[in-house]
Amino acid sequence: MIPVSSTAQDYAGKRPNWLVATVLFMFAYLMSFIDRQILSILINPIKHDLNIDTTQFALLTGFAFSCIFGLIAFPMATQTDKRNRLPIILVSIIVWSSATVGCGFANSFAELFVMRALVGAGEAALAPAMLSYLADYIEERRLAGAIGAFSFGSFLGAGFSYLLGGYLLSLPGGSPLDGYEVWRVAFIAAGLPGYVIAVLIALFLRDPKRSAETRAMAAARKIAAPRVSAIRVFRDRWQFFCMMMGGYTMLACVLYTLLGWSAALYFSRFQMPAEVVGRDVGICFALGGGCGALLSGAIANRLYPRFRTAAPYIVGAVSGLLAAGLVLGSLFAPSYGQSMVLLFFGTFFAAMSMPSENSSLQMAVEPELRGQFSAGLLFVNNVIGLSISSFLVGYLAQHVFADHGGILWGEAVVIGLCGIFGPLLVWRACLRREHPVAGVAYAA
Repeated sequence: MIPVSSTAQDYAGKRPNWLVATVLFMFAYLMSFIDRQILSILINPIKHDLNIDTTQFALLTGFAFSCIFGLIAFPMATQTDKRNRLPIILVSIIVWSSATVGCGFANSFAELFVMRALVGAGEAALAPAMLSYLADYIEERRLAGAIGAFSFGSFLGAGFSYLLGGYLLSLPGGSPLDGYEVWRVAFIAAGLPGYVIAVLIALFLRDPKRSAETRAMAAARKIAAPRVSAIRVFRDRWQFFCMMMGGYTMLACVLYTLLGWSAALYFSRFQMPAEVVGRDVGICFALGGGCGALLSGAIANRLYPRFRTAAPYIVGAVSGLLAAGLVLGSLFAPSYGQSMVLLFFGTFFAAMSMPSENSSLQMAVEPELRGQFSAGLLFVNNVIGLSISSFLVGYLAQHVFADHGGILWGEAVVIGLCGIFGPLLVWRACLRREHPVAGVAYAA
């Protein structure tokens, strides 16, 4: 029997606090994805004004964001496991918001690359700190639902980024600010609200103390440096972690490909105007993806009494297979309308994998190591998954399939491979999963 953590018992009387935290963190996550994804809808004016090609744009959407992210994710996560998490969250929000505003003042590929790298730096510690914070309040059997609500913000943010960019690009008078191109205004408008979220978090939240159980478990292991313990845990269970992180990263690549290249595909294949693409793709991500993220947590919670810790893996593997089939169908649909319908449902199922991966990881590792392992998963997702998938789509489009569909076939190759092998690895990880109880990993 898997016990309810003392953390949940310690904070059961503070339910309003974790509800407030969940809502504020959801909005912070929403803003982070607006700032991350606003670049995608702005592909044409940025390429024109800064004179960059498709491969360089692929680097901006992928590697530029993830390069610094990977360098600082682990040190920041170590601090997350040892120190007050709220200052880390606040600094992260301020850094990425400022960098997004800075993107609006970039005058070259190099300058925009640096600003995008700083956006990644600001977001490196955000999710590990927030997930660790929420896990200190919520019982395991309800954790998937809360993480689903938290992840809901990412899809709202991705959708709003398309809606905002499409709206600004469609203004009949051009840029609303004299002397600034419309894409610059879009970056500035996307970055400023982050400061408001930071102020609200500083005013309304306090960091929960580490639970007595967590401190006792740490003392029993004689942890002098949490990173050493994380390495030991990973080494002892490396096959499980490689399959879980690898599988979920492949599922994430399906989402990254959609987020980064959907606008470019509809511009090139159907010659649709920016305002139409921004509206329709924005609705797919905000409504389809958001509902998928929320439903993922609810389904995992319903499955928990019967399947226990296998529940989020089941949701992730099944939804990943369905998403790949629907998304591939949207790529080759004969009309724009049919493609958009398939994209909506493909995004719905693709979104279900994000809460599943976070829930799986939070249940799989010891409480005092959650921040570091969350950073590890984000490192694999972003540095390996996002960088490689985004670059691969751009490279294939420009150098391999330039005369045969370009972006269409670049997306199809990446989504097809990830959609097959991702669910397989997630299921294999489910069969090997272990669950930490009182500092010892037992078979689930």
